[in-house]
Amino acid sequence: FPQGKIAAEDWFQPHAGATLKLGGNGELFAGFTQATRAFASATTTGPFSTTQAGFDAIKGSLKPESSDTYELGARYNDGRFNGVIGVYLVNFHNRLLSAASGSSIVGSPSVLQNVGAVRSVGFEAAGDIKLGAGFSLFASYSYTDATYQNDVYNVSGVLLAAIKGKTVVDSPRHLLRGELSYDSGPLFGRIGVNYMSERFFTYTNDKSVPGRALVDATLGYRVTDGIEVQLNANNLFDKQYVATVGSGGFGNSGDRQTLLVGAPQQFFLTLKTEF
Repeated sequence: FPQGKIAAEDWFQPHAGATLKLGGNGELFAGFTQATRAFASATTTGPFSTTQAGFDAIKGSLKPESSDTYELGARYNDGRFNGVIGVYLVNFHNRLLSAASGSSIVGSPSVLQNVGAVRSVGFEAAGDIKLGAGFSLFASYSYTDATYQNDVYNVSGVLLAAIKGKTVVDSPRHLLRGELSYDSGPLFGRIGVNYMSERFFTYTNDKSVPGRALVDATLGYRVTDGIEVQLNANNLFDKQYVATVGSGGFGNSGDRQTLLVGAPQQFFLTLKTEF
């Protein structure tokens, strides 16, 4: 493993926020956050996921990622309904790009460098409502448009990757979650679905994995005050899907599938007791 030190320093990271009561149960909020991200210390990601020669080549020039986040939204809570809606803009600077140099199965190191800026613009909304008779409903949705703002060049000015305007790898545009719950007396349960849209696993966006929707469920019964039986089902309909992309790094283009399959249908029976 490579040995050495690399510094990530930022002595000024301002944060600011404000709220405005609308009267009753609502409020508006706004915020700004500036942050600097420390380098990953693991040997599988970050500047240490390479050879000693590779680390020595980048340790003096590599810069830590930083970001400026702006958000604006509204919240409402009246005891029966609780909801939030917001928009945000995140400007990343000195974004780090890790490119695979070969097959990960033979231990080929990744190549890490700063590639400029990434802009992420998004919208999110979430809410839960008590329906009565023990039922409640939760739903959330988020939309994210994250794109690279620069092409990648080497120190000689030669174009390495034409990624300006391309979607950031492993960045789904749509995330949706819904859950119906019941809890009354000894019986409780829930059923939920979560959806994730298409994800790219190449920097030029020529290869991707499709979106997927997974359903989980829980059914339980309180036998006494201290004894509870619960049955959980994960991936209830046994959906076949890709869970992780880029497990061995991301390629510039082409079908370099470093993908991990998602867990199949699983059931768990739990007996819980208190003393």
